[in-house]
Amino acid sequence: MKIHHLKQIIGQMTKKITCPQCKKEFKGEDMDMTQVNESGAQFRVTCPHCKTESNVMAQIENPNRITPSQQSPDMKIPIQETRLEKKKRLHEAQKVRTLSDEVKNFGGIDIGELFE
Repeated sequence: MKIHHLKQIIGQMTKKITCPQCKKEFKGEDMDMTQVNESGAQFRVTCPHCKTESNVMAQIENPNRITPSQQSPDMKIPIQETRLEKKKRLHEAQKVRTLSDEVKNFGGIDIGELFE
């Protein structure tokens, strides 16, 4: 990735990113770049207000159209799930798998036994 593209991504992120938990804005000093590739970069962002950690992937959609003088490249900046959200999602998935296994192995007559 060209350095001016990376600077534009960071500039756009500091204007557009808000915490998924408390909805307050992030500042540049709250971001750590964890990965960079040809057309995007990944950041770990910690909210200074509620301390929620998020992973953010910023991707330039048309890197060939961007020149150093452009101020707003075409970008997608989805906020990925926080660690807490991921933990909750994985916990819920495990509960579903456990219940599914119990149903498969159910040999009783009363379905209420499954929920005891």
